[in-house]
Amino acid sequence: MKSLIIIGFIFALSLSINAQESKKDNFTNKHEVSFTIDDIFSDRGNVYYSYEYYPYLPYGEYQMYNDDNITRMGLGYKFHFAKSALRTKFTLGKQNKDNVNEIDSFGNERNLVRSEIFLGYEFHKNFKNTQFFYGADIFYNYINTEYVNYNIDAIYGRDIYSESTYTKEGYGVSPFIGVKYFINPMISISTEMKLLIEKYSSKSESMYDNNGTISESKNTATGSNFRMGPVGNLSINFHF
Repeated sequence: MKSLIIIGFIFALSLSINAQESKKDNFTNKHEVSFTIDDIFSDRGNVYYSYEYYPYLPYGEYQMYNDDNITRMGLGYKFHFAKSALRTKFTLGKQNKDNVNEIDSFGNERNLVRSEIFLGYEFHKNFKNTQFFYGADIFYNYINTEYVNYNIDAIYGRDIYSESTYTKEGYGVSPFIGVKYFINPMISISTEMKLLIEKYSSKSESMYDNNGTISESKNTATGSNFRMGPVGNLSINFHF
């Protein structure tokens, strides 16, 4: 819904200046500033649970996959040459959830922050009002997730019985391909798809309170990840 509102606003704005700019070449501007939305169609970080250790305690591998798909807003910049461009982008996504099950008398809170930065180079081909582009970025991303799981008591309120944190840092390279359509020489919309080739390291810590008996655990992991993404991307671009 937010994407449709943005597109409608940009389209209406373009109508008012299109006649004045119609004779100008779409591809002559050197600078491009973009407002982006990544993973528009993601599941937005729904929490998965595992019963292997403690009831309702999030399981690390499932959660790591889900965190990668949270919707993020971003700001990008490109400096154009005749048939190529330097590009960079920063994105940030936040999510706070509080789920309560009053029937079974438990609940959980989840706070997530994900940020990433890209730096790359692209080549492009121009066809009338359309530009096809391809290239590769190098990237770095960071994820931090905090959970609190608790019992609900009518007299004593919330009785916390588990807490957990999960952090992940990743870096790698991402070949991409995309398409851009110029509404007029000053405004365009674009979308792209990437293959993310990532190396990551992660750390998780958890505490569980079972009637006063405290259990704690710490785990670290490293690995690699290959995936296509984002799950829906839209950029509103301004050229000058």
